[in-house]
Order: sequence, then C-alpha cells, then structure tokens
Amino acid sequence: MFTYIRNFFNTNFSFLIILIIVIFCIYGKSINYELLLLDDKSLIDNKINFVLDVKNLPKIFVLDCFYDKTAYYRPILTLSIVLESLIFGYSTKVYHITNIFLFILNIYLVYLLFLKLQFNKNIVRLMCLLLAVHPVLTSCCVWIAARNDTLLSVFTMLIFLNLIEYIKSNKRKNLILISLFFLISLLTKETALVFIVVCPLFIYLFEYRISKRQKFFLISSLTFSSIVYLILRAISVQNVRD
Repeated sequence: MFTYIRNFFNTNFSFLIILIIVIFCIYGKSINYELLLLDDKSLIDNKINFVLDVKNLPKIFVLDCFYDKTAYYRPILTLSIVLESLIFGYSTKVYHITNIFLFILNIYLVYLLFLKLQFNKNIVRLMCLLLAVHPVLTSCCVWIAARNDTLLSVFTMLIFLNLIEYIKSNKRKNLILISLFFLISLLTKETALVFIVVCPLFIYLFEYRISKRQKFFLISSLTFSSIVYLILRAISVQNVRD
C-alpha cells in the first residue's frame, strides 16, 4: 500500500493535483471578485454587446483588444473572453475561474519543460510550487486582463516542448506545432517575437544537435508565422499619432 502511494506521488499527474489544490487554496476566493476599473471594464463591460454577439467572432482578428483599430493588437486575449461569454454568458466568476486554470496550466507546463530538460524532479517541483505561491504573480490570477501574460507563457512553453521533440525526432508534426504556437503567441502578445532570438540561444545552451535541414525548416516556419502575424496586425492596427 505504501509503495503504491509513493509511486503515485512520483507521477506527473499527482503533482498536477497538488498544484490545483495549492493554487485554489490561495486564489480560490478571487472567484467572487468583481471586475476592476482598469482594463477589465474596457475589455468586457463597455463592449458587452459586441462580446455577446457570435457574429463578431471573425472581427476579433481585425480589431485591437479594445475593439478598435488603435492601441494593442491582442486577439487571443479577446477571443478567450468572447468564447467564455458566448458559452457561459456574462459571468465574472467564469472569467476568474478561467484565469486560475490558465495559471495552473502555465505552472504545470513549466514543470514539464524542466523535466524534459532533465532537471531534478524534486527541485523542479519545489521551484514550481514557489512560482505558484509567489505574490509577484498574483495579478495573473486575480486580474482578468493579466491573463494575456499567462496565455503567452502557456504557448511559449508549448513551443519549447515541441522544439525539443522536433530536434530529437525530426517529426513534421512538431514543426507544424512550433509554427502554430508561435503564431498564436504573437497574436497573444507582440513580445513573443523575442523567441526568434531566444530559440538559437536555447539550442546552444542546452547543447542540442540540430541538422542544417532542421534549421532551414525551423527558420522557415518561424518566418512564415511572423509574416502572417505582421499582415494581420497591419490590417488591424493603425499607427497612433498625437
């Protein structure tokens, strides 16, 4: 019996359960919070008629996150809010619950990535638990608009996980997923462009061997995603002038 329990607690699934319990114990009360007077009102309350109209779904990718053609182009953030509202209606509880689950997913993907990099499992678990409870990340759970950074981190972790698999197995599936998640991360927040610089550094620092053919296809896929993003952004956001 003791061996069975010990083996269970060594599984990744058990750590996911621990993360869920810990994070809900800390941030569960935020489910009852109302919207803030910051971006939350602009993203949801002030545009609730737009958000609740399914016909506006295609417009998400040709407008900025404030449903205009100026300021910030963050369609994935808008899409997450619109989908929640269409499925569950206007519900601040749902918005906050989504924030919490996205935060849990983010920490868990960080955990899987470091395991993939062959770090000590116990140290990685401790590090992830510290991330889960650290007050500097409080806004990711309690501020609805801050989910944008959580979403960016989620898609970035997925890029790295597939990058490792692509280098090791050279499977087209992983290359496609890298390109897809990179495009989604760009549509989440423009700072995802930094990945173009971080990617070769990551490969170098962890001493991954990548063939010239893999490099060519990797660069091509990232370039393609960047071009698609820049075209969509050019269509959607006008230059802001004083």
